[in-house]
Amino acid sequence: MGRNAKLRQQRRSGLSEKSVRIFNSRPDMDTAPVSTASQSLLGRLLDRFKPSPKSTNTLPPPAEAFDFFDHHALLLSALAWEGYTKEGRGILFVTDSPSSFEVEYVVRGRLKPKLRSLQVDAEATEAIAEAVKKYYPERDLLMLFVTQTGAIDFVSMPNLDPPPPACYQQRQAELGSPT
Repeated sequence: MGRNAKLRQQRRSGLSEKSVRIFNSRPDMDTAPVSTASQSLLGRLLDRFKPSPKSTNTLPPPAEAFDFFDHHALLLSALAWEGYTKEGRGILFVTDSPSSFEVEYVVRGRLKPKLRSLQVDAEATEAIAEAVKKYYPERDLLMLFVTQTGAIDFVSMPNLDPPPPACYQQRQAELGSPT
């Protein structure tokens, strides 16, 4: 069954694609401004989430995603680095459930099918794929956080301190494993 046939089937059954809220770092992080002057898809999507000076209607930050990251930053950074060194560029998928969290590293080649399985809209899928293509694994972390309600937040954590390689080494030292 082709993509258009699947979309028609979803529309008939009442299912619709989900949009993804995209955030570039925590609201309290002091980061260099991201240049979106180019007409890239990611740039245009990020521009949508920047409040205009005249607008007071802004999206609330994804508190669940940032709280989760703050509580598990060392482990998430270590997992991201391990995934990158073993499999290549990718993103952490964190799924919140009532009793636990599931964390999965999804490599770039499996990203689009995974996003389609979550019914993420095509524009957000392309923006996330572009971010995975361009991020710096040695210092950044990309995370897709799926809440219990099914909302999806894409979070880019740039310029982490400590960086992911250092987190991985620290985690290995804590576990008593060779690096």
